[in-house]
Amino acid sequence: MLDIITALQHERNIDGLTKLYNRRSFEERSEQKLGAGRSAPACLMLCDIDHFKAINDTHGHSAGDRVLIEVGRIIGQCARAHDIAGRFGGEEFIVLLPNTSLDGATYFAERVRKTLADTPFRGAGGPITVTGSFGVAERLPGESLLELINRTDTMLYTAKKEGRNRVVLDGQDAGLKRFFEQADGLDHSTT
Repeated sequence: MLDIITALQHERNIDGLTKLYNRRSFEERSEQKLGAGRSAPACLMLCDIDHFKAINDTHGHSAGDRVLIEVGRIIGQCARAHDIAGRFGGEEFIVLLPNTSLDGATYFAERVRKTLADTPFRGAGGPITVTGSFGVAERLPGESLLELINRTDTMLYTAKKEGRNRVVLDGQDAGLKRFFEQADGLDHSTT
């Protein structure tokens, strides 16, 4: 009976395709984590796969599923044990980074962005280049999870408007911008 209950809980909490938390489970766990550490720093990262509809339309839905699976794997490998990573919906992913500064969250997002852009994908019509747009924000004192998500979502849409395949930070730190623009192997991905 315990095995059945455990299996049902897993099915309720985990996205079947990406093996990350589903939206409901992500929100529940994040609310608990933020409530327990009200004064501790925390950041949020949102990622949206660029031109995902075109991937599905050109290469088929099975290729789109493989992309989602791989993005979930990349995020899962980059995340630390106490981070909370989830599939937020469709081709959008979310990670709560507790006890993390904006600098640390930006490095995390840039690592995921670069790994994704460097990962080869195969589709029915040949190779697929997959990139993502990222928004990153640090939780403000007294800010709810929903408010943090909304603010981070604004940064994500800014990344898309500015050309995609980039990380946009709330409060834009000029020092971090210069670092990413000058670093070897990076292509002006943080604006």
